[in-house]
Amino acid sequence: MDNKDVKPKWKKLCKNCDSYGKLLSFKDGQHDLRIKVTDAFGFVNEQNISFEVDSKKPVINKIEPKNGAVTNGESFKVKYSEENLRNVILVVENNENILSYCEAGKNKECSASLDLSAYDGEWVDYWFNVSDYVGEVQSKVYSIKIDTTDPVITLNLPTNNFDYDSNKIGIDVQLSEKVKRLEYIDYEDSRAKWKMLCNKCSYYNKTKNFKNGPHDLDVRAIDEAGNFDLENVKFII
Repeated sequence: MDNKDVKPKWKKLCKNCDSYGKLLSFKDGQHDLRIKVTDAFGFVNEQNISFEVDSKKPVINKIEPKNGAVTNGESFKVKYSEENLRNVILVVENNENILSYCEAGKNKECSASLDLSAYDGEWVDYWFNVSDYVGEVQSKVYSIKIDTTDPVITLNLPTNNFDYDSNKIGIDVQLSEKVKRLEYIDYEDSRAKWKMLCNKCSYYNKTKNFKNGPHDLDVRAIDEAGNFDLENVKFII
């Protein structure tokens, strides 16, 4: 008898037997069995056993970074489905990192950041393992490049704390590496927002129009891995 059934009832396993050994099918979920033996004289003995059936393997839908990507260790993500989650493990160069804060359920996403400065400039292999209490599923193995070095901005123009008599201001920026994007924001604008100067560039030297009055600029360079540098300059027109 399975006490977890909607309507529990006794089911015969065998008659006139001294052993039983066959496979039975149980649906997924918890089960609480009572096994009863009755001998020819009517004497009865019972034992209880509880177990859980989980026939569905974890499903890994997506992992990031993509194969061949560049990362600084702050962009690891896995999307998965598993109702009886045991753990999620991120493996980088055979070093396991258990992500104990990941949630069970369908289409869940779990992210992680690692200090990978020891691998700066190197290519490494990584993957995710997602396990329930029965088994484990491994994602594809991706090869990624590690970059933990921040780009360095040399801001030649505009000149800090300088008074200009023209609305055309030169912006001259030299960079230590080719960056994904170089941008600026002027906090004196009524609707201040980041504006692109260039992408996939290692320098910038052009003029921009600014209105009369004070200006407070942050110039930011972000590389492919997400590392960045920030420089501030103030001037008046």
